Amino acid sequence: MLILNRFIKVLITIIFILLIFLVTIQVMSRVLGFSAPWAMELATYTFIWLVFTGGYFTIQKGINITFDLIIDALPTNIWKFVFTLTNLISCIFLVVTGILSIDLINNMNSVSPVLNMPMHFVGLAIPFGCGVMLIAQVNFYITNIQRRKDTHI
Repeated sequence: MLILNRFIKVLITIIFILLIFLVTIQVMSRVLGFSAPWAMELATYTFIWLVFTGGYFTIQKGINITFDLIIDALPTNIWKFVFTLTNLISCIFLVVTGILSIDLINNMNSVSPVLNMPMHFVGLAIPFGCGVMLIAQVNFYITNIQRRKDTHI
């Protein structure tokens, strides 16, 4: 898990730096009186990768959208059931989304309008993000089940 964390941190850092660079180029080009549509298009695709890759850390840190206050107030047996159910639903969603996105990518024959880049590269963000988020979800579940067991004996 430590290697995956480091890899995702480096990847997100690179993507974020690239995004800042591209948006800066786009802003500066407009200030100087010309347009760089390639920068805006690439920034959009970079942002898509940032969102799907960054989902890993939102799940890992437990800051994704949940009803923690309500769930944490439940008795341990009920909490375990509800926590397991919500995590199972999240995992099913990530698996289904990842599988469907692979089907989408396989049927994608388009290219980007400005860069003339195959849209497969953009679409790969979805199954990649779903895969790493699934790993984070399972790890989050195991960690919190163990933590709850250790604190509520």
